[in-house]
Amino acid sequence: MKLFDVYPLIPVNLVKAKGSRLWDDQGQEYLDLYGGHPVISIGHSHPHYVQRITEQVEQLGFYSNSIQIPLQQALATKLAELTCLHEYQLFLVNSGAEANENALKMASFVTNKSGFIAFLDPFMAVLLQQ
Repeated sequence: MKLFDVYPLIPVNLVKAKGSRLWDDQGQEYLDLYGGHPVISIGHSHPHYVQRITEQVEQLGFYSNSIQIPLQQALATKLAELTCLHEYQLFLVNSGAEANENALKMASFVTNKSGFIAFLDPFMAVLLQQ
């Protein structure tokens, strides 16, 4: 099966990453200045990141938000402390699609409205109704 052609691909096969450096399969070193999706802001292969991910996966890699996960509550508490947004609630998601879907649901719950406005292009708005 062919991969869906989303972006023009750069003909580089990255095989190693450390900090802000990347290496390809030819041994060429690159400075990683990419700022797109799944960027690791602390750098690639950061020892603390690797250690914490390893420890977590050894215990439990993933489970549904339908059970209590103390680490999530610890994160919410820490974020409240750092941001002073104690009255807010944290909703954790794993993708932009999930975030958008749930944002629409939450807006519907708060407004008691089932429709929303979607922009199909920069100059045209259409009211969508269920």
